[in-house]
Amino acid sequence: MDTRKKEYTLEIVKWLDYDLIRKMRLRDDDVREICCVNNAPESAERAAELIADDCMRFPFTYLCRCNGEPFAVVGTVMTNHHSIRTVWCVGTDLITTGGMELLSWSQKVVSEMFTQAPILENFVDSRNKTHVKWLRCMGFTFTGVTASINGVIFKHFAKVRGDDNV
Repeated sequence: MDTRKKEYTLEIVKWLDYDLIRKMRLRDDDVREICCVNNAPESAERAAELIADDCMRFPFTYLCRCNGEPFAVVGTVMTNHHSIRTVWCVGTDLITTGGMELLSWSQKVVSEMFTQAPILENFVDSRNKTHVKWLRCMGFTFTGVTASINGVIFKHFAKVRGDDNV
């Protein structure tokens, strides 16, 4: 068992990170969600490629590392309304084993995302229990709005800057 203190870092994705992101071993639930949204065959390699491509298109994309190793990619995407950003996150199995230390650090990530807009929102695959739980822990509210994407139910969530219901 690794007893080293975990050091988490957040950095803007750079072109040099493209291949690194493509090689990340994303969680099965994230692979399923990415492929569903993109109407792509369910494949870990295809999902990582789709995320890597998105990272190069969206300016507010961050690579999360634990002791130097990448474990998640998060970002915000502009919407048609200047005060709302679509927020997203995918990761490796570390996001399920990081414990309270990772949850505490995640608050800093959400705060960073709020520098882009006062409202963060998106839809999450209702089958992705880890993300649903993480979103609740981060204080996001599930609005009750759902959408069907390729036959899968997605739940809408949102959070307003300063709404510290965590």
